[in-house]
Amino acid sequence: MVSTEEEFDPLSLLGPPPIMSSENKVKVEEEERSLHHLLRWRNPKVEDVQALIDKYPDEVKKKEGRYDVKYLPLHTALMYHATVEVVLLLIKVYPEAARVDKALHHAIEWKRSKRDNLLSVVKALLDVYPEGVKERYNGRLPLTRSLQMGGTDDEVLALLAAYPQAAEQVDSSDSDNDPDAESETLQEGDPLLSLLGNKPAKVAPSLPLHYAIIEMRSQKVLNALLDAYPDAAKEKNPQTGNLPLHDALEDALKRQEAEEVILLLLNAYPQAAKEKMKDGRLPIEVCAKNKASEGLML
Repeated sequence: MVSTEEEFDPLSLLGPPPIMSSENKVKVEEEERSLHHLLRWRNPKVEDVQALIDKYPDEVKKKEGRYDVKYLPLHTALMYHATVEVVLLLIKVYPEAARVDKALHHAIEWKRSKRDNLLSVVKALLDVYPEGVKERYNGRLPLTRSLQMGGTDDEVLALLAAYPQAAEQVDSSDSDNDPDAESETLQEGDPLLSLLGNKPAKVAPSLPLHYAIIEMRSQKVLNALLDAYPDAAKEKNPQTGNLPLHDALEDALKRQEAEEVILLLLNAYPQAAKEKMKDGRLPIEVCAKNKASEGLML
């Protein structure tokens, strides 16, 4: 027997669905067409980004931001760890974005998300805006940032090849010494400031070779830096007070290719073997302590 009584619907206790205000409707519509919103919150596939750009072509040129600083979608994609494919698409669709707001620095910092194929992004940015490799942020060039941030050998070598003179330029985190400081567009509240440690403490200016040795970079990288600027082997690191050979000896037990690196630096500046280190020791004493091979003891 079929009951004539209507079945109770528990959802009826909630009442009718709320009516969206016109203001909220506008906000939802704006979010649906916002490329920045898509990049920030939805971790989109490249097909999704392409579809939105096809529907709203001007979105790729719009700047947005939570603070006074506004960014293009390319920078938003880099800061929110979009895929390599998405970033390359944004560069291709609107290459002018590579020219503003230190895009190359954003890309180098982007490696913290451990994405693959960052080299393709760096090369794409350099292709559309070669001058970006010469731009400083907080006194530092992209080459130095890559050395510090753990960029691959290929990435470092690409930046060096694009601007070999960077090997002989002192980098300092003191933005007061930045020749481009007056034209700096990044301001307080900028997400890149936090990525770069807000306002870095002032440190003694150093050469890329100094950073490369402290970061224990490969022989291939050190060799390329010395080829670009051989006299770097003669200049002491202001932060350690040592010559490059001395700093390499200090970390010899931790370093791969230790003997090859030390011989490379020794050949670049043989006089370093006769100069005392900051702590007063001679290089041969450090070799003896670290039980270096006979080839290094001679």
